[in-house]
Amino acid sequence: MMPMSVIKGYRYDVDTVPSEDYDLWSRILKVGTFCKLPEPLMYIRYVKDGQTATRRHEQLVLNVAISRRFIRAYGFELNEECDYYLGLFVEHDYSINAKTLIGLLKWLEQLNKVNIALGIFPSDLFHDEIAFQKYNFVKHYFINRKLKDKLTPFLYLPFYYKLKVLNYYVGKILF
Repeated sequence: MMPMSVIKGYRYDVDTVPSEDYDLWSRILKVGTFCKLPEPLMYIRYVKDGQTATRRHEQLVLNVAISRRFIRAYGFELNEECDYYLGLFVEHDYSINAKTLIGLLKWLEQLNKVNIALGIFPSDLFHDEIAFQKYNFVKHYFINRKLKDKLTPFLYLPFYYKLKVLNYYVGKILF
């Protein structure tokens, strides 16, 4: 919920379709205090031939540019390494090798440290979101790999993530 004046002050940018929602909310975020609700208020139904499915790659590519703008607006440094990992993360590039995966996880942790130093977002909430995003990326990284391509990356993972991955697969087997 927000005042109508905020909504009227920001418009969808047609150049960002099919990422217009992400673009709009990333621009509005600076206007006030936002929160992430713990439970979804609604669920989205995905259809094989729907916009999200058919334009997903285009959406992810646009999301990288939007994310770059967002990160810069909040004072996070965007050097070449940061830009590289941001692109991998936002585009959900699960084809990366084990060494790059570890680098990505370290980069996400570095974002957490920068946030603490700069006081951009509430530290505890940002930390929790980074932890969730790291786990979610690792989980999908392994889901999107063939069995033969999972062993080496698994061996490179920090122990905490090895436990998380094993817990995920044991849960899939048991339930």
